[in-house]
Amino acid sequence: MADNIDVYLVRHGQAELAWSQAKNAGLSEIGHQQAEDVANDLAPLKSLQLISSPLLRAQQTAMPLGRRWEVPIQIDDRYQEVPITPNAAERKIWLADVMSCRWHEVSDNVTAWRNAAWEALLALERSSVIFTHFMLINAMVTRATKEQRLVCFEPNYASVTRLRIVAKGECEVLSMGKSI
Repeated sequence: MADNIDVYLVRHGQAELAWSQAKNAGLSEIGHQQAEDVANDLAPLKSLQLISSPLLRAQQTAMPLGRRWEVPIQIDDRYQEVPITPNAAERKIWLADVMSCRWHEVSDNVTAWRNAAWEALLALERSSVIFTHFMLINAMVTRATKEQRLVCFEPNYASVTRLRIVAKGECEVLSMGKSI
């Protein structure tokens, strides 16, 4: 592993439908502009590894940067949004309930989701930009800071949270939810 690996967690742009309405909605018109804006912000970093959640809104947010750098976007299921109840009518209530939890109170599948993403993060071999989701970003920040709440901040659409992996199993939070 390199001495330091920088990781840029990018929350996807605004979706055309709310998460409680559609699990895999694409970006809205505003979301596409946010994707272009974050690509402009990140372009000077040069060709880092690009990884995306499999969900359409994350992939569409990654596309402008992938085009600029002329690099492929790797899809990784471990960076998708928190596993949700399959019942669309219950999603909003379920999400509000889980967001108010502490990590020791969540179900095993939510804990497994967080652990899989954390292990994937620590296994990165080079600096990367990961296009992902609100809850995943919070899960990585709370794991790095040992925060017990599931949600410790509210990253804006297309915002960048920067982490640095400094040693096996150690991760620093450099900035949360801000464009660079």
